[in-house]
Amino acid sequence: MIKKAIIISFLIINLTSCIGYYDLKGMDPSLNQTVGHKVDSDIAIKKGEACITSVLLLFAFGDSSIEKAKREGYIKKITSVETSYKHFLLYIPVFQRGCTVVRGI
Repeated sequence: MIKKAIIISFLIINLTSCIGYYDLKGMDPSLNQTVGHKVDSDIAIKKGEACITSVLLLFAFGDSSIEKAKREGYIKKITSVETSYKHFLLYIPVFQRGCTVVRGI
């Protein structure tokens, strides 16, 4: 009985530790999060975007790297980087989309 309780406790702790604090935003069916990073004070004229799509956290398609977004926007000097994530179906990440937006000159 004690062995079963220890195993169940271990599983609960490990499975719930994958959910970050910022992912718990209430009962919104579409959980969104955006993080921006200011790199330089220059005015951004160009914008490039690169996205990745994940299904069931097992299959990922695309490239959301800063370099890819920089190439897409024909940017030579980066002034800011913004990353956004969209989750669908509450806390179960069945479908997730992450995009990196790079602004620059």
